[in-house]
Parts: sequence; structure tokens; C-alpha cells
Amino acid sequence: MFRASTGLAVSLALFAALGCTADGGADVERPYSRCSGGCDAPGSLPELAAIDLDALAVCTAAIDTSSTDDFFANDRLACRLTPPTIRGASLSVSITVRNADGVYREAYLRTGAESASLGSLPRTGYPFELTATVRFGLPGDVTSELPITVTIFSFDEYRDLEVTPLVLGLPVSVLPVRVWPDSAVQETWTADLRAISVTSNASVSLGPDASLTSRARKTASASRMAIEELPDELALFIPAFIGGAGAATASVTMHTRSAGSAATESVIDGPGYWLLGADGSLTRSAIEDLPLLAGYAGYGTPEPTSPDPEPVAVPDEPCAGTCRSDEVCVAGACLERRLQTHDASACGSTSTALCDAGEDADCADLHVCIDGRCTNIVCQRQVFPACPPASAPCEDPTDCYPGHECTAGLCALPEC
Repeated sequence: MFRASTGLAVSLALFAALGCTADGGADVERPYSRCSGGCDAPGSLPELAAIDLDALAVCTAAIDTSSTDDFFANDRLACRLTPPTIRGASLSVSITVRNADGVYREAYLRTGAESASLGSLPRTGYPFELTATVRFGLPGDVTSELPITVTIFSFDEYRDLEVTPLVLGLPVSVLPVRVWPDSAVQETWTADLRAISVTSNASVSLGPDASLTSRARKTASASRMAIEELPDELALFIPAFIGGAGAATASVTMHTRSAGSAATESVIDGPGYWLLGADGSLTRSAIEDLPLLAGYAGYGTPEPTSPDPEPVAVPDEPCAGTCRSDEVCVAGACLERRLQTHDASACGSTSTALCDAGEDADCADLHVCIDGRCTNIVCQRQVFPACPPASAPCEDPTDCYPGHECTAGLCALPEC
């Protein structure tokens, strides 16, 4: 039986499990995407359920059978990632093994290179201390870093890993949420609504120096996207302990032409679909109670009428589907989206990260595309109470830091 170091005795029961499967809970295929291939009928929507992170890596033993003398025997420890099936998730695990004699082995696993060996462990070197640091993240949403320490006291304990692997993970889930526009929001999209911004904040404490934190800011712009794109654009992930409901404070700002901007706070306390009202309120909704949204994966697509409308020419995609899921197409080139950044400490400088005009999605999270360059949203503001002249250019409020208006083409704080 494995024992944790004194400081993490409670944590180990949650993080390092023996005998559990690497598959975790129920399979939820790509909850971040639209329903495709896995739904019961055309036009249906997938159920959104908690995705457990309790099995992110698995370590197994490889016993040295070349010698019957323990003095000459060197066993090996092999670990592999078992990442959750969430588009855009990042996972890495760094593992070190050492003993009192100074034997030291290290392996680093990350998404894309999912298995590694920690090299030979002399059989006469027990006890060994294994320390794993798990890092998990979703773009702009959930991040965590947590050390897990396990002590292997004897060769007999190590040999048990041949049959019962050591599973490393976090005692938490991420709860997928989609914001769904009600009928009133759909009717005013582009007609009066200019944009919708959602900010959420939630955290689960995992110990004195570790937590799973979600701080997200999502924006849907009426001038840049169709209403059926809104549920995917405003997708959120909320952290929670496994089996727990989880809760996040969410602030929704409705940017309108007729009444300016107004923010409403709600509490999101579980996964699923949340209905967005015209006042910015969020209410949980069963799938069957969602209003039809024409064009969203066929959910409520109207019957064709005669005569058929004239086809609309669609410009060719310059990258033609050659970019990876973590890349964006900018000026015909595939670029890694997380590197499309602008240093917030250098707001006066010109960003070197290029983007196609009006395409905020070409930039890293918390960035906007301004004049063809990715700009940190922190730079798109006036500082209060100094209130220097507004200088950050904008086309609508989504180009500005939260709480600002786009006035005469510049981001302005109402208090200034």
C-alpha cells in the first residue's frame, strides 16, 4: 500500500488512487463542440455533464527479469497521460523519483507526447519518493497546478504496480456550460443588441498552496457573428469537487444601441444549458425547454421555402483546414493561438502579433484584434481617477476593457 508524505496525507486519498480505471466517469464526447455524430437524432443537443479529472496520468511498473540478484536488478517506471476529451485542454505532468542515496530520475509528460519512462531504479534503493506535479488548463478558463507525493517503501509495493497501476489526478471536475439566447435576445440580435459579454469567476481550494481556478471573459459581437454561434462562443467551464455542484459568479453585460450597456449578475451552479434573458439574467434550462435556434446544428432549422433564396458566395478559407485545433489562420498562415499575445506592461508599444481585421478569435484569450494587431484588453481602457484622454481605438464596446464604452471610436470610462 502506498503512503503519502505527512503534509499531503489527506490529499493523497483524493489525488493518487490505486485500482481505479483511467477512463474516469461517463464519456462526454467533446462537450465544447456542437452536437455531431453522437446525438440521438438530427437537431438534438448533447447533454452536458461533469468531466472528472481524477485520472490524468497512469504509472505502471516494468520488472527487470534479467537477473535474480537484487543487487544487479534495475526496474523501470513508465507513465502515460490519460487526458480528458475536451477540445483545447492542456495537460502536463512532471514526475521525479529519488531516494536517500541520491538516485534521481525525472520525466515530463505533456499533451502530444503522452508517455515517458523514468529510467532504471536500482532494486536495492528503496524507499523511493515519487513526486508528481499536475498542471491542467483550458484556454482562458480553468488552470491548476498541484504537487502529489507518494512514497514507495519496498520492492513488493513497487511490484504491485504491474497489476494495480498508480493513477494520478485531481479530486475535481469541470462543469461545461453553454449560454443559450432566449427568444427576445434572438429577435434583437443585430437589430438592437451590439454585443454580449460574460465574465465568470470560480475557484476550488485544493490545499494551502493549490487551487483550481476559473476566470473567464467571453464576448459575442453581433457585428461579427451569427446568433447561432453564440452558445459555442459563450461556452464556460466551472470547477467543482467530484460529485459537487460547483458554483461561479457570472456577470453578463448587454451592449445595446438604444440603452447603452447594463450588467446583471447571476450564479451558475451546475453544468448544462443556461437561458440568457434580454435583461442579462441566466436561468438553467432543460434541453427540451430551449427556444428554437435556427442554424445551430439543425436545432430548430426552419423548413425550406420556395423559391429558394439566392446562394451567398462564401470566401475561400486561405488555410483550407490545414491548421491544428490550437492554431488560427492569419493571412493564410497557421499560427499557435496562445502565442498571439501583447504584453500588458507595454501598452504604449505596437503589438507584433498580427490578426485578420475584426477577428478577435485570431488572438489569445483576453485579447482583441485592433487595426490588424492582437491587443491586450488591459490596454483598451482609461485609468481612473487620473482619466487621461481616451486613446484606445474601438469599433464597439467589445473592443474595450469591461466597464468602458466605445465613444467616438475610443474606449472611454463613463466615470471620466
